Amino acid sequence: MFAPRLALPGATGVVWGWPDFRGGTSYREAYTRRSTDAGATLQAEVKANAMGTTATQDSYDLSLASSGTNVYATYDTFTGTRQRHVFVVRSTDSGATWG
Repeated sequence: MFAPRLALPGATGVVWGWPDFRGGTSYREAYTRRSTDAGATLQAEVKANAMGTTATQDSYDLSLASSGTNVYATYDTFTGTRQRHVFVVRSTDSGATWG
């Protein structure tokens, strides 16, 4: 699924997320982008799956949720032959960083 997802952290925060093929890879990566002014301006894109073993594996079916300034991203990844796993990452700064 390539449809963008949204989370609304804080009073004027917006975080967009989507899986995307980048840099000539054969796998999707989970990207996010945020705004702290209700969408008037956008900050740089950030990979939500940039750490651990999922950094170089196909990450798809991205979903976002927020609670206060915490943003949560879930995504599916195949970690081996026919082994599908769901991962969760958290941002404690309204989507500026993930970990």
